[in-house]
Amino acid sequence: MISCSEVDAINQDTLVVPFERDKSHYLFNYILVNNLGDRVKVQPNRSQFKIKLSGSAKTIRDQLYTQGDKVFTKLFGTDVLNHKSLIVTICLFGTRKIEGISVSTNVNKDYLKTLCYCAANILDHAITPGKGNWKISDVSSFYEKIIHRTTSLESSTIATYLNNNEKDYLSNKLDVGHWRTACEN
Repeated sequence: MISCSEVDAINQDTLVVPFERDKSHYLFNYILVNNLGDRVKVQPNRSQFKIKLSGSAKTIRDQLYTQGDKVFTKLFGTDVLNHKSLIVTICLFGTRKIEGISVSTNVNKDYLKTLCYCAANILDHAITPGKGNWKISDVSSFYEKIIHRTTSLESSTIATYLNNNEKDYLSNKLDVGHWRTACEN
């Protein structure tokens, strides 16, 4: 919900989430591994997926949207923002830019600093707000922090955000056999 999702105009109990086609592998694997096929419907021709909300997710949606704006406050607990939700968001919505990883969001700009502050505390890494996004710099340091706290699918997805200099730095520093292969694919 912290990405560029929107409540469906026809069915208020559904979130519509755009995604880039190059994230399809991660998305389909995530749905499969987490048995979400009954709640998540991918529409590849529209480059979007729809999430059927139920229970606590509806409550979170109601708190997150205020008069059509998506807001984020420190009052949200780990139901909305936790290590797992942030990693999934980075994997699905992150893109590599020169300065680091950029993650698109439509959280209202007045609340984006709060989101970044909370995310930085959870991930133990600097996160800065941008215009319609939040950014993770020093990607090699970020990767070192998360590699042992994520699944192989997540760590290999985030490894694709590393540039060649960062890959070389990490190959000299880390003793992780699978990551070099993941970066080259």
